[in-house]
Amino acid sequence: MPRPAPGPASDRDDPDDAPVSALRRLNWRAGTVFAYDLLLAVVAWFLVYGLRFGFEDVGTLFGRIAPVIAWALPLQAAIFWGSGLYRGLWRYASLQDVRRIVVAALLATAVVPIGVLMLRIDAIVPRSALLMMPLVMVALMAGSRFAYRMLREHLQARGTRHAGDPVIVVGAGDAGVALLRELSRSHRWRAVALRDDDPVKRGRGVRGVRVMGGTDDFPKVARRL
Repeated sequence: MPRPAPGPASDRDDPDDAPVSALRRLNWRAGTVFAYDLLLAVVAWFLVYGLRFGFEDVGTLFGRIAPVIAWALPLQAAIFWGSGLYRGLWRYASLQDVRRIVVAALLATAVVPIGVLMLRIDAIVPRSALLMMPLVMVALMAGSRFAYRMLREHLQARGTRHAGDPVIVVGAGDAGVALLRELSRSHRWRAVALRDDDPVKRGRGVRGVRVMGGTDDFPKVARRL
């Protein structure tokens, strides 16, 4: 059956609109993650103050936190945005993202006593809370990103585990691991085994795929699978 002829140019998508559309999606996602991080900052303040003063009287605890958050959170928001936390994607969270989060958490904590001194704010921020704040913020922000990545990869791996044509990957080094990562996202291929000439790696597992022999054992391994 012949394909229908394309409509007039005015009815087709303008290729110049693609970068604009992608930028809008990126800005929307970055704004959502930014708002989520601010919520985590509020949770971090609640946790460190609760660890310092106790969680028995939540009302009193919020009364202590609210005046501090009112001026500290905007300063921390500016640091979060300026630290480059929202350039990457959660699905590809890496150690570089963790380093950015650590730097942002340290700066966001250091700005609190500086703000108290420079702005002459009448607020009491315990030193123990300042010591705990970077640890809690890093745990919440980095933990949520890696939890999202792990969940996404788990769902993708489960969806492709029994689909696609079987593939044997040669090499269990960095290149092989990178290829396994890409294959886990593919619906056309699925890795069923690894081959590597290093005897130390024989029988080991990489991303759920076993190293089953070396390069000389390929015919035997292929018949078994």
